[in-house]
Amino acid sequence: MSENRKDVLSLDVGCGTNCFGEIGVDLYFPYLPLVARAGKEAINADCHHLPFRDKVFHKVYSFGLISVATHPDNVIAEMSRVLSPGGTLIVSVTRHIELLRILLSMRRVGPVNSIKAVFKFLIGRYKAYTARGISKKIEASGLRVKRCMPVWLQHRGQEERLSHLLCIGEKTYEK
Repeated sequence: MSENRKDVLSLDVGCGTNCFGEIGVDLYFPYLPLVARAGKEAINADCHHLPFRDKVFHKVYSFGLISVATHPDNVIAEMSRVLSPGGTLIVSVTRHIELLRILLSMRRVGPVNSIKAVFKFLIGRYKAYTARGISKKIEASGLRVKRCMPVWLQHRGQEERLSHLLCIGEKTYEK
């Protein structure tokens, strides 16, 4: 299995249909054949329990997963666990202002879609973060935050761009 390969350097956790690492992990099985067709290794696994040894990957990516994960602290801890010393974690999360933007754009996207989106935030399906909030979560997993900056991302099939925070963390070398 992939955990025994020595040449694996990067992992995309919650890869969906676009995998940025050599290995993509996603819980939603139908995405995985698309990742495999792109020449990447695709693994069906829960992001709360990654099926890899400790300190295997030099880079770990996760775009949008933390905002929808059931237990984001556990997911970040798992990504930190599989990251090698000196390795880099790159994550994006939904910004806290995105909810306000949805409310302000109700007329444009229609009240039904806006109410659905707000409801998903309110029931905890989506989590939005400030730069300080996501940085604290990353640092709590033992990583050092190098940079956290706002970015606009447009997801496949969506007309509007969403406001995200892109955070870069680094696992320091153990003494």
